[in-house]
Amino acid sequence: MLFGGTYNNTGFADVFPFLASFHVRIDSSTANFGFEPQKLKEKFESPEHAGPVDIVSFLEVYDDEEIDMVKRDSFEQVNRLLGLIG
Repeated sequence: MLFGGTYNNTGFADVFPFLASFHVRIDSSTANFGFEPQKLKEKFESPEHAGPVDIVSFLEVYDDEEIDMVKRDSFEQVNRLLGLIG
């Protein structure tokens, strides 16, 4: 099913060109919007830094094992993003 319940044999292949038209480089002056990778990097230096801890708080996670998993996952996800944008 794709858009409004219609099936498309090509799946999402038709959607990718549409989505690609919205792709912008984060380091371009028109797409910056005050995004500061260095500040984000500082908050996610480890799973115990402020960024992952804030995510656990925001998600209201209370189980100790789940807290550790969410902190580790958020740390890895943000660092993967930072690696992609340079």
